[in-house]
Amino acid sequence: MNRTDEEKLNEIIELMKERGYDPVAQLTGYVEIGSDDYITRHGGAREKIKEVPESVIKEYLESLK
Repeated sequence: MNRTDEEKLNEIIELMKERGYDPVAQLTGYVEIGSDDYITRHGGAREKIKEVPESVIKEYLESLK
């Protein structure tokens, strides 16, 4: 089964929450600055975020406004 970009992003969000990070703030920094330093390494999240198109992340952030 091939995972969707949304499923990957949801997994990354859960990994951030497990580490006590605010996913919205972290993802916003990641998109605005373009640095994966905003993404935790926990559970491989930093590597996984590279598989998610920026447009999907932006769409997620826009949906929260």
